[in-house]
Amino acid sequence: MFGIQKLSNRENSFDFLRLMAALAVLVSHHFPLSGEPEPIIPIFNDTLGGIAVEIFFIMSGFLIYNSLIRNSNWAPFFSARILRLMPNLLVALVFTSILMLFWFGNFSNISAYINYITRNCFMFFNGVVYQIPGVLEGRPNESVNGSLWTLPYEFWMYTVLFGVFYFKPILRVVLCIALIALFGYLAINGKWDETFQFFNVHPSTAATGKLGLQFFSGVIIAILWPYFFERKRVDYHLVVTALGLVMTIYMVPGVLFSIAVAMLIIYIAMLKAFSFFSKVGDCSYGVYIFAFPVQQISILAIDGFYLSMVTSVFVTILMGYCSWHLYEKRMMLLRFSLARVLMLPFSAFHGVRKTLSLD
Repeated sequence: MFGIQKLSNRENSFDFLRLMAALAVLVSHHFPLSGEPEPIIPIFNDTLGGIAVEIFFIMSGFLIYNSLIRNSNWAPFFSARILRLMPNLLVALVFTSILMLFWFGNFSNISAYINYITRNCFMFFNGVVYQIPGVLEGRPNESVNGSLWTLPYEFWMYTVLFGVFYFKPILRVVLCIALIALFGYLAINGKWDETFQFFNVHPSTAATGKLGLQFFSGVIIAILWPYFFERKRVDYHLVVTALGLVMTIYMVPGVLFSIAVAMLIIYIAMLKAFSFFSKVGDCSYGVYIFAFPVQQISILAIDGFYLSMVTSVFVTILMGYCSWHLYEKRMMLLRFSLARVLMLPFSAFHGVRKTLSLD
């Protein structure tokens, strides 16, 4: 029932869950963007958007580990990650900049728009730029696209996982458990306004802990999956039921709680119930990355909280599917071509070394 081969033939509900998570982020953000307090979900003690982002990271950890199982070469791995993140990011930055430029009409400040685009293209090393002077000033939230904050975390989680993968399987488990313990500690004891320097990025200790804990919870499930669940050594239904009871009894977010949530999410994602969503494409990243600026403009243009929210939902879903079919899936077909380009400097270096050794 739960074979890993379902990940390659898309007979699963991952695309559906990703879309639901992206829409949950949109709904959650609409409150503070409208000047209303963002609702907190009981038990989880987090906002709907915060929970949705954690679901993204759980699924990402699970799927990226299985991607490494299929091809562990560094060049195809990073080319796939670059082509998944960067094309839509660049389009979103340019689109939202043009939208804001014409909406607010501050053409004299064009250099700020250029800075917003160029700086955010390198956000993984320089941090995220959220504001453009003269844009959205005086609004409850002045960020052009506040959703960008998760992308550097996601990219560096990919990189850490790639490093972990090159150890033997038993060491991968040990390292993942150690990372889960570390991130769990940061999730519990870290603070959102407490940061540390990493390149020119200043990640929050609390955010690093929470997102890292969810990501590597997904990874540890992916590592153990073939040994326990795929070979039916353990009944997955019983495990999920037991973890559900653990969540019900303790109801305190922590490492065990997070792994229980991750198990439930992967259980739902591996079902065929909503596999039909995969037939029309994966619009989740497009919805996630376009929603925030679309909401900012919708709230300015449309009176009524729920009308502007519903408008934002329809517009961003349309944009998400358009981005997927127009360029996202086409870009992913270029990953091996980009991989060859990434390997050129190393191939040249290897050729020089070979020549020198012959001499």
